[in-house]
Amino acid sequence: MNPDLDKVFPHSSETARALENFPVSLSRWSRVFYEALATVKLACLHVNHDLGYIDNERFDSLDAVLKEMRSGRYFEYFVTDPHQGGAGTSVNMNINEIASFFASERTGADAGIDPYEHVNLHQSTNDVFPSAVRIAMLSYLPKLENALNSLVCSLQKKESEFAHVVKIGRTELTAAVACTLGMEFGAYAQALSRDRWRVFKASERIRQVNLGGTAIGTGISAPRQYILTVSSRLREITGFPVSRSENLFDSTMNHDDLSEAFSMIKVVAINLEKIASDLRLMHLLGEIVLPAMQTGSTVMPGKVNPVIPEMVSSVAKKVLSSETLINRCLSAGELELNAFLPLAAHTIFEDLELLIQAVSLFETKCINGFSAHSDLCLRNLLFSPSAATVLVFRYGYNTARKVADYMTVNNVDIYEAVNSTGISSVSEVENLLSPKSVLALGSRVEQ
Repeated sequence: MNPDLDKVFPHSSETARALENFPVSLSRWSRVFYEALATVKLACLHVNHDLGYIDNERFDSLDAVLKEMRSGRYFEYFVTDPHQGGAGTSVNMNINEIASFFASERTGADAGIDPYEHVNLHQSTNDVFPSAVRIAMLSYLPKLENALNSLVCSLQKKESEFAHVVKIGRTELTAAVACTLGMEFGAYAQALSRDRWRVFKASERIRQVNLGGTAIGTGISAPRQYILTVSSRLREITGFPVSRSENLFDSTMNHDDLSEAFSMIKVVAINLEKIASDLRLMHLLGEIVLPAMQTGSTVMPGKVNPVIPEMVSSVAKKVLSSETLINRCLSAGELELNAFLPLAAHTIFEDLELLIQAVSLFETKCINGFSAHSDLCLRNLLFSPSAATVLVFRYGYNTARKVADYMTVNNVDIYEAVNSTGISSVSEVENLLSPKSVLALGSRVEQ
């Protein structure tokens, strides 16, 4: 450890032991989780003080330090590796020792603050850690919801902007029938609107905490009044609608609510990857012009790569693959405790961070800045034999197929095909392929 850490965590401390035991990765815990953990500690402190278990001097010092920690101060001392054994004990002791050290500095030697006797009073890692996980998720979810809301608004603007850009729709990577570019972006906005609602609903799955259950949910080592009031105090401090679990034993043992919440969140990644993939294809076809964010090649001048959609797709792949890891961790608990909750929690936090950033960057660096190549969109439509499908409603399938076959054999657009075959007129086809008519096709069933 460096000298500063040695000062805060002497060799005999639990944090020092964790650093020696688990030098596994370069990963760090989320700052949001650190602040959530400090918040849980603050709620416990307040109840213990109200009940007379913490004297005023120690309370004042710990209260000040924990409030600073809630704002991110001392985060540089939150150093245990997320990949660890012990079901989060090292993490709990890490924050206990941070609070103990800096609160003791305030009170002086005559009223030292012990990480076990004072910071961790009436607590166990097994109720503090899972409760903090849920508080952290409840902090993250509104950020993701807000990012999605902003992206949806930007997509809706593109829907309006490109409402009159008629193009060929594609199925199975093959030209199909006419649509508008605006319709495509309206569909993207609709999908992400559903995601925004899922994220909002996910928070309802994780509102019960096992705080007060201590070691295995029986509340051993904690007074009854503390158990009955500590979750309410956490609700008051955070403003989140959290409550004490109806069965503390169950919620210490099982964390299926986290799996359920993540399963709703991960759908964001599914839709993001679909949209990012579509934009890359449209970019390849030349129908849209993506912002040139950086040099596309070190050898091919003028090349523009779809780097932002690629980044979004990379994030989506990471999130989707994480679901397997999270579920394997959450299903691996034995009897009254899950030793693998820390890895599941770290992965959830990491993925929420990734999704929030990816959604925001997707909007600002891609969606808001790209343009449509309207002329090429129309040309691709007019030269696609599938465009003849627009004639099926009036002339039948076999007649429309004659137009499509003529286009294929003679390599001409649909205007020349109908003119040469006499099946229809250019003016009629122009009307059928107008933005107004194409948009109306989507509601033909209701007409």
